[in-house]
Amino acid sequence: MKNYGVLYVATNSYYLNQAVLSARSVKRYCDVNVGIVTNIVNPGEIWDVVLKYQPLEVGKDIYMADKLRALTLSPFEKTLYLDADTYIMTDIINLFHLLDRFDMVFAHGHNRNERFLMQTGRIMANGKYTKAVDDSIPYSFAPIQGGTILYNSGEHIKTFLGNVEKEYHKKRYFDDQAVIREQLWNCKDIDFYIMPPEYNFNTIGQIKRWRDMNYREARPGILHYTREKNKDIARCVNKIYNIDEVDKLPVFDLNKYRIANIIKRFIRRFK
Repeated sequence: MKNYGVLYVATNSYYLNQAVLSARSVKRYCDVNVGIVTNIVNPGEIWDVVLKYQPLEVGKDIYMADKLRALTLSPFEKTLYLDADTYIMTDIINLFHLLDRFDMVFAHGHNRNERFLMQTGRIMANGKYTKAVDDSIPYSFAPIQGGTILYNSGEHIKTFLGNVEKEYHKKRYFDDQAVIREQLWNCKDIDFYIMPPEYNFNTIGQIKRWRDMNYREARPGILHYTREKNKDIARCVNKIYNIDEVDKLPVFDLNKYRIANIIKRFIRRFK
């Protein structure tokens, strides 16, 4: 077995179906093991590793507790944890190389201003004001996305993940991003990196905007479609590229982009 792999957690059929779709998209592009932490007896044949798990009885207010526990159970030396509601759009093996240099790799969270205001008790979250993080952490140290995390298997990593889980239970604040952000700020022995935004899209619209710019910005890598769970994500992604299978993403053509801009400027001149 390879010493690196992609890890999911699913404690009911709803999340399992999403995880299977995500794992299929991983397998489409990557020669990598995929594992799942689950209590479901027969989670399907796509999984290289199935870790049996009994969900925690902690209450709905901290519904991410099982995910945080699953992070500590990874069988891989180098792990890419993905939330079930993710869809892979290109080869992401290169992400594991980051762990040759860094202990952990994260993506910035979306809606960062709103999350900051909620986490500091300035606006309501789930119907109440809750101060979940220390005000001494500057706004510029932005919230971290908890659904796309790369990490090594060292003891100090296990300690960090254990502290995140412990504080999450202690605070009983629904959003794990608050605890991850706070623990990263206070931890002195974790060398971490923030991956670029192409590995954490959260809407189809964002991908379309990059497509309309001929992928000058970058090639989309991971779609985290939390906001669009009512859509057929595979069909939506395929439709963007106008192909049956997303086997090869278009490559940015600089000359095509320059010519298009020249034409636009020429037209504006005579308007």
